[in-house]
Amino acid sequence: MRLLKNCKNLVFAAIQCGKVQRLQSIPCKGKLCLLRGSEQFGGGVSLLDKLDELYKTYGYCLNTLHSYGFDGSAGFAKMQSIMQAFQGNIKEFGGKKVVKLLDYAPGLDGLPKSDVLKFLLEDNCSIVVRPSGTEPKLKTYISVSAANKETAEAVEPEICKSAEKYLGKKAFLPRIGKRGRQYLSRPVLAAKCQRPARNVNSTSQAGR
Repeated sequence: MRLLKNCKNLVFAAIQCGKVQRLQSIPCKGKLCLLRGSEQFGGGVSLLDKLDELYKTYGYCLNTLHSYGFDGSAGFAKMQSIMQAFQGNIKEFGGKKVVKLLDYAPGLDGLPKSDVLKFLLEDNCSIVVRPSGTEPKLKTYISVSAANKETAEAVEPEICKSAEKYLGKKAFLPRIGKRGRQYLSRPVLAAKCQRPARNVNSTSQAGR
């Protein structure tokens, strides 16, 4: 409890300090949090060291996000078909038995109605499937609990492969950048780089 309380205070201190100094980037706040953690625990013990202690005591938790693009009107219909397929009698993902399926369409646990399916798997694992609210994509959120990092990283790909049998495709290749891992397809990246040509004549005429 003392560790959790200290962590909470550290995060709060980092956010407050970030507001004062107007730190906009998350990496800066993260570095500040780690620095304050080192000062708080002392003896050369960092916040990450304490996090590793929690993993050793309670097990390792791995969370991943995968995106799958479906463009056009046909893609939208395909997404609806896939969501219906996930509502079928699925027994397991990656060898992990499905304990329970939570359908948030009618609203659940006080949450509003949403096109979200959550599969609770054995060994405290889970996978969530939902359409993106802003892009023609389906997304899966996989959570794996295991005794250690190596075991979790071995289980996660198997769950992902099982889900992709219903999705009919593989996730976008990850692009590593300053902001971390982002799953973007090449067409999306190209679209982000393209800028529409400015019509100088029409702009000037509109201003007259």
